[in-house]
Amino acid sequence: MEEKFVFPIGRKTWQILSLFALLGLAIFIIRFLFNLTPTNRDNVKVSRTEVINNQVDTVAVVKFEEHSNGCDPKQYKQYEDSLKSDLPKAEWTNLGDSSELFSEYYLNDYGDYVTDEYGNYIVVQKRTFYPNPAAIPNILENLFKDRSLDTSQICERVEILKLIHQLNLFTNAEYLNKEAFETYVYWISQGSEANLALVLKSAELKSKIDGKKLHIQNRKDLSQFVEYLEYVNRHSITEEKVDICLSLLDEHRKIDSPKYDKKKYFELTHIIFESDISTQDLIAAVEDFKDDLDYYDKNDLNKSLKRYLNLYEEKLSIAELEKSSIETEKAANRSFSILAIVICFASIISIATILLLFSIQQLLKDHTSSKETMS
Repeated sequence: MEEKFVFPIGRKTWQILSLFALLGLAIFIIRFLFNLTPTNRDNVKVSRTEVINNQVDTVAVVKFEEHSNGCDPKQYKQYEDSLKSDLPKAEWTNLGDSSELFSEYYLNDYGDYVTDEYGNYIVVQKRTFYPNPAAIPNILENLFKDRSLDTSQICERVEILKLIHQLNLFTNAEYLNKEAFETYVYWISQGSEANLALVLKSAELKSKIDGKKLHIQNRKDLSQFVEYLEYVNRHSITEEKVDICLSLLDEHRKIDSPKYDKKKYFELTHIIFESDISTQDLIAAVEDFKDDLDYYDKNDLNKSLKRYLNLYEEKLSIAELEKSSIETEKAANRSFSILAIVICFASIISIATILLLFSIQQLLKDHTSSKETMS
């Protein structure tokens, strides 16, 4: 085999083949390492033309909180005093009145009429207490009954007082005494979702969107706040999305004589809050949208933003698909590179073995020549 295949090819040729094998090994190692690198997705940008056409241009590349059991009546009294300061003109002392004396047949514990020793029905004199429906303590007790809270559940009662007090702080004093307080009590009695955290989060969101502190002065203001309460209760709103909305609204406020009504800002934020685009991509999308904000304001801002984000999401899907395709290709390249590395390494070992045989042959020849010379 050596005489027929190995030695007829010169040493220089094998050395050149060895260099090629080493070069191939280096190339495929580099290629393997390159295909290990993460794949970045292309940047996405929606053009004004795409928004106008509403089509992606595929040609261009562009409950109440959990409480501890450490509550005591002092805390209840403390928050009750807070309500008294909120409603100084309300009724707190006149809890009701008793009726005139009237006669009534006496009944035992089983509801049977009781007779005396002569067989006559016993008649007793009684008074009935009529609670004052306008008294705040009576209103609160009825509220606790609606929420199925007994006198032992002090912590839960305290939380309700906290909630009412916070709502009172947001409300104009005149409107509070007129009807707002009764509305709050009714809302809390009917809504199991009513809690202090929800109210605070909704008030904070409304204040940020309106650019001013929440102040409820009439039914219209209260109705708008209830919209926030219901929306925040139904949706999970992150601080990141709130910041994205505020950046857009702040930019819109800078426009001179904007066409879009600022009173509809909350409707505009719904589009961002309900978007399925990831936060990082949503930031980039809104930043790009703001570049042509003046144009979009003149062409139905709400509709334009909705279209823009839909198109942006569509283009993201395309970019993600391309990214996935590249990653698949890289995986195939890595497999091929590993195979090529093995082949190149095996070739180097084989060629090194052949070169070693050349060296052995040369040593044998030199040894034979030296023996003949000595002879």
